[in-house]
Amino acid sequence: MIAALLTRSQHRTQIRAEHLRLIREPRRSSYVAYAAAARTEYDRLTDAADHVETALAASSPADAQQAREQARLILNESTASYRELRHLQAQVHVEGPMAIISKSITLLSALTEFEGAIIGTVQAQLEGLPTDAPATLMTERKRAAHKAYLQFLYGATEALGADGVSGH
Repeated sequence: MIAALLTRSQHRTQIRAEHLRLIREPRRSSYVAYAAAARTEYDRLTDAADHVETALAASSPADAQQAREQARLILNESTASYRELRHLQAQVHVEGPMAIISKSITLLSALTEFEGAIIGTVQAQLEGLPTDAPATLMTERKRAAHKAYLQFLYGATEALGADGVSGH
């Protein structure tokens, strides 16, 4: 009788572990895909910001225009990839939990604000307005986007650990 109870308990433990793995793997896949796409977007926006900074420091209008054109091309790529990033974010929303959903929203918002600051800096330069404040904002938004990216990663790691199955 004791042996039967022990066997039953072991089966329950195995079933629970398998259930947790079944929950965890789709989460891990969606978190990894979203994090990778967000990092690609962050890197792309960083490249565009670098070109904008080059345009601001350019010694000739032609050099500034060439750097702005490079930034524009990169921003066009960013716009094209935004749909995929939103799709991956939707997968994170489906998988949850709410803490990670919130971090994914914060991350996408931070990337969008970074992009907006880049565009604002270019616009100020094109209009002949002072560019110190927009350039400072661009740098701040870059930092905020990176911080949001790291917070998403840390939150995802924590959520996967909370699923009760070791990732190793």
